[in-house]
Amino acid sequence: MKDYKTDEELIEYFKLERNLDLSGSEKYFEEFRFSSIYTPYKDLFAINALRSGQRTYPANLGISNFVEIVNLDLYFSILLNLSVGNFERRLKSFLSNIICKTMRDSGDTTCTDYSFLDDMLDNDLDDGLPCFIPIQFDYNEWGKKIAIPIDGKFYNLRKDFLNDWKDEITNCKNKKVNIYLKDYAEAHENKIPFWLLIGSFSFGDLSLLFNLLKIDYKKGFYRSLYNVETVHDDEIHTFSKNLSTLTTIRNIVHHHEPVIPFLIKKEQRKFEDSKLYSFKLVVNTYRKSKFYVFKESKPIYTIEKNGRNTKYLENLEKFYKIM
Repeated sequence: MKDYKTDEELIEYFKLERNLDLSGSEKYFEEFRFSSIYTPYKDLFAINALRSGQRTYPANLGISNFVEIVNLDLYFSILLNLSVGNFERRLKSFLSNIICKTMRDSGDTTCTDYSFLDDMLDNDLDDGLPCFIPIQFDYNEWGKKIAIPIDGKFYNLRKDFLNDWKDEITNCKNKKVNIYLKDYAEAHENKIPFWLLIGSFSFGDLSLLFNLLKIDYKKGFYRSLYNVETVHDDEIHTFSKNLSTLTTIRNIVHHHEPVIPFLIKKEQRKFEDSKLYSFKLVVNTYRKSKFYVFKESKPIYTIEKNGRNTKYLENLEKFYKIM
């Protein structure tokens, strides 16, 4: 494990050992940690890395090159924050409308009887488990390969998800829930209609609920999102998997951490399984929104290609073009 170095010591170390002159970078450390300026982007600039792990850099490389890529990362983050937010609102609106309409049609006009929702959730393991459920594979008596959720987690999620949320809100255990819902619950005998309850869901909660719904409901959202008539099961499976990537992206940008390294490393060969697919999904959805407000011109970056960074730059350019 490396010993801690002050910013001044790091600047001197990189100048002497790595051929990297970061003079003048001190002013940036009031806003960014050194590790947020250098570490996430080192592979974009390095000429080579020795077996010891020490990278070397072009002689003309300086702090301005790193600031350039940091600015691009900030642009990515702002756009993604707005895009995922728009996507989240759209998903929340769909879930609220379809679930409340179904609850009302069943006779629950106040949308407070969550037991009915169990009929909307997927009970059939053969229909495909949500990708985030831990599973193991086995064979049934006819030799068919089957997926088995570890420790019955799938059933626990399906059964307890909404009731747990309701209990946390009404008993004021969840500090993240806004005070309006708690006041509403106290004024209405601890009954909260679903169309209000869903307002307190995180993006992860919404993704979980969507993935637990029966596939016909999922197809309804997919059709409205893409304005298509026909939806195949494999398209829904791909879409569900990408919700997990979107959750990760949202967490990164909300915690103000660099997002470019996450996007450009270890890209999948199959486009539909890639981060690029998820990125394009939310950005395009946002730009089609009636509330599209972000119209800043995207920053320009200049990174010289070398034999080592070619793949990273190719991936970065894919995301850049979508923006």
